[in-house]
Amino acid sequence: MLSLRSEFTYRIPYHIVPGCARFGIIDETEQLQLIVATTTNKIIIHDNETVLNINEKIRALEVITLDKKYDAIIVGTTSGLLIYDAYNNTTLIQREIIDGVNCIQVGKFNTYDKLIFCGGNCAVWGLDIEGKDAFWTVTGDNVLSLCLSDIDNDGMNELIVGSESFDIRIFKNDLLLYEMTETDAITGLCDLGDGNFAYALMNGTLGAYSGNTRLWRIKSKSQAVALIQFPDPKALVCTWIHGKVS
Repeated sequence: MLSLRSEFTYRIPYHIVPGCARFGIIDETEQLQLIVATTTNKIIIHDNETVLNINEKIRALEVITLDKKYDAIIVGTTSGLLIYDAYNNTTLIQREIIDGVNCIQVGKFNTYDKLIFCGGNCAVWGLDIEGKDAFWTVTGDNVLSLCLSDIDNDGMNELIVGSESFDIRIFKNDLLLYEMTETDAITGLCDLGDGNFAYALMNGTLGAYSGNTRLWRIKSKSQAVALIQFPDPKALVCTWIHGKVS
């Protein structure tokens, strides 16, 4: 059985937005630092105690490596997207997106080495590193989760979209490849490799698909708030809302 131990303990006087905690390299030290978004619309960087005040409600947080040795911070809000260079204290990109951003996924897609996907109200936007439109597609309802995975094992990522209307949609470029219906809103997605991915539902269900074929599904009384491959690609770690890690 895998044994986990605390690396450090850190307390802040604010509640953290669910799913909005990341590690990133944000200065010349090239050391990973904890970055969190709070319900009071602040971005807090742990090691250097930097606090960024955002003027809108924060819904999503991600980091992206650009052409520098450090990462930029991506913030999704109720009105759009903000990309911030904390090292130089500069806003790199600010984009208004209708109805705001619920979730963010960054990765290689189609001919782009790096796209920033933003899940919103009935649509997904894909922006390049300059903030220009590179992808757009309509979905059936509010997008709650995004994931990139090579579903058909052709060496190119597909986009997996989880919605509030219980649907999981898989897009190959801008074409709908698969559509599966679950029993509740899809709150989490995680690439497992080899054409497989895991998913979590609002009602506590956790499962996995290979393409459009369900591999397994379990039901919990608690809601999963985070999914990640750890410590190797064959293992899935789930963090539950009450603090348990499975």
